[in-house]
Amino acid sequence: MKKSTRRKRPIAKSVPSALASVQDERAPQYAELSSQRPAAWNRLVCDPRTYCWLALILSLACLYQRLALIGNAPAWINSDTLWPVDLIIDLFVDHYHLHGWQFSIAPCWSPDVVLVGLAYDATRNAVAATILGGFLQFLLLVAGVGLCWRALRLMAHVAAETLTLLTAVWVTLYTALHINAGYGAYHQFFLPQTHIGNLVNVVWALGLALLLLDCEEPRRRRAFGWAYAAVCLTATMSNVLFAVHFLFPVTVAVGLLWATGRPRSLGMWLVLAGWPAAILGFAANKFLLNATDVSAQSALGWRPFRSAVGIFGRGLMTQLSAGDFLHLLAVAWLAGCAVLAFVLLVRSRKCWQPHDSLRMTFFVVASGASAASAAAMILGGTATLTAYHSYGLTMRYLHPMFFLPLFAWPIAAGFSRWIARERAVRLTLLTGAAASAMVSGVLLALTEMPTIPLHEYAPPLVRDLDSYARLYGLKYGVAGYWQARLITLLSKTGLRVYQVDRNLRPHHWVSNIEWYSEALEDRDRPPVFSFAVLHDGFINLEEGDVAAVFGDEGKELAVGGVPALVYSQRTQAARAQNCGGPERKEGSDTLEFAGGCLEASTGRISHGVWAAHAPQDTAGFAVLQLAPRLGRGRYTLEIEYSASADGDPNIAAIDIGYLDQELLYSGSLRADSSRLRAQFSVPHEDRRLGVRLFFPGFGALDVRRIILRRDSGISSQW
Repeated sequence: MKKSTRRKRPIAKSVPSALASVQDERAPQYAELSSQRPAAWNRLVCDPRTYCWLALILSLACLYQRLALIGNAPAWINSDTLWPVDLIIDLFVDHYHLHGWQFSIAPCWSPDVVLVGLAYDATRNAVAATILGGFLQFLLLVAGVGLCWRALRLMAHVAAETLTLLTAVWVTLYTALHINAGYGAYHQFFLPQTHIGNLVNVVWALGLALLLLDCEEPRRRRAFGWAYAAVCLTATMSNVLFAVHFLFPVTVAVGLLWATGRPRSLGMWLVLAGWPAAILGFAANKFLLNATDVSAQSALGWRPFRSAVGIFGRGLMTQLSAGDFLHLLAVAWLAGCAVLAFVLLVRSRKCWQPHDSLRMTFFVVASGASAASAAAMILGGTATLTAYHSYGLTMRYLHPMFFLPLFAWPIAAGFSRWIARERAVRLTLLTGAAASAMVSGVLLALTEMPTIPLHEYAPPLVRDLDSYARLYGLKYGVAGYWQARLITLLSKTGLRVYQVDRNLRPHHWVSNIEWYSEALEDRDRPPVFSFAVLHDGFINLEEGDVAAVFGDEGKELAVGGVPALVYSQRTQAARAQNCGGPERKEGSDTLEFAGGCLEASTGRISHGVWAAHAPQDTAGFAVLQLAPRLGRGRYTLEIEYSASADGDPNIAAIDIGYLDQELLYSGSLRADSSRLRAQFSVPHEDRRLGVRLFFPGFGALDVRRIILRRDSGISSQW
């Protein structure tokens, strides 16, 4: 029997439906132009993302260069945006202590302070570190969105990443061309301490959570788990809104997965482990650092709630009726994500497709973060709504609502099989990316070189004060919140200005309390404040406020469009001439201070004696901060003086202690005596005491010498 030579037709084997679905969703090789795998260089050249990253770097360079041309940039360089670099300089350059800092509700540790610190280490310049730290934060945000696209296993993930990068490029170019737009929306991307850092943390936490839900390999899952826990911990330390924007929505997503019958995998439990990490971060921020409590900027109750609802609703409707792009995009994004999450939830009851759990998690978190950000502002009665009645200021806490959809909209393209497979789409994206790189390069080339580079930037206020610094011997001064940090960090003559309230007491908000009692050059001496800048727009110091503490001898100067009062008799040189510092008697625990060491708002200092004579000298204070710090024990303070008065013999009141906090002695100087002897106990180790005299505005008082002696207690060096 002859054997047949015909070839047998292969019989197609049946493929399980789930496996077939996975094979259908497997993305084609995006950059392959032939059957052979191209070389790494060819893949790089043919990848549109290469040109997008190049365009993004060029656009950031263009923005940096154009910033130097505007001369005055209060929306970019101000006390809020400069405080991260101020913290870095204070701790690592000036070597003050962290425990002296009072932080806001959202200290923005990560990524804001971390990135600014890295930028300052590279540049050693406050302005450059602030701007470059903001740029790094923006790049981190874009990379985090790209991580989400990879974790979602999008069929056209390269197209989604390319469109996200192109969005970042054109947002940067738009910002570069509209720098003077004031407190707009987009410039917040490029600055620290604008709550964009919290959005960065949300995006990265979401990407890592998606990877945990999809990862089966133990080693990679362990690495993702530690990274996810670190993000949750540092994010909650940085901003308590992270729990609202991410942890609550992702918990809802995991609960829905369990409700639809999905197995309770280890990845889900690891996602929920973000809560313990966040609680640990919140506790560290609460108990290890001086962070402001949330209640300081919120109001609970029916009236605040009703006010917040009204202001938020009116502001939202006004922006929507005006056709604001970000608001229209936010509404469309919220509705789209909610609908898709619902569709995936309904479909899961009939036929659960591969990766549906990842996609439903993404859409639940995206819609939940958007809705929860608004709900937190209204239910929490944020001060921007209930106190300042400003919807515009509230928008900076709503970044998941407005800015997440700005970069996440390309997910619509990422789901398309047609976009993943069409060569024409690939060529279109490649052309668009290359064109964006060319446009960015041309704009950079056309931008004129600044006369003064950005790292030497200083506003008119700082330049004017610097011009007077050498003439009047200025070093330390006081001002309002919006002026003080700006002068300290941008002065070219080393001026140091600290923020105070209208009573010229420390305004301890995002600042270090040690500044007010320890001079930079000598920590055993307090700074001598010799000038005050008025009218900052927030504290709004008035001339009368300064005169009540410093006296009426101030000379008024115009600096940057606002007045400043200069007290030449209060400069460091004048203090050295009148005081000379404490003298220690050999072989004893005794310090002597001249009367001229008193810092007074009234009276005169001459030949080391402080004198206040009515009627030419009005009522006022004279203060001596005892240097150095004192150990615990018993002390005696003696004041040698001469006085005369008609009527009441009590010519001056005296307080000794931690002024405005805890008094250790109170008494009075009498006109019928020439020496006061006050004994007191120091209960705290290594704290600076103060002596305060109050002259009532009648009679005459001359203080010649102040003597401090340790009687008993723990020995410590003066």
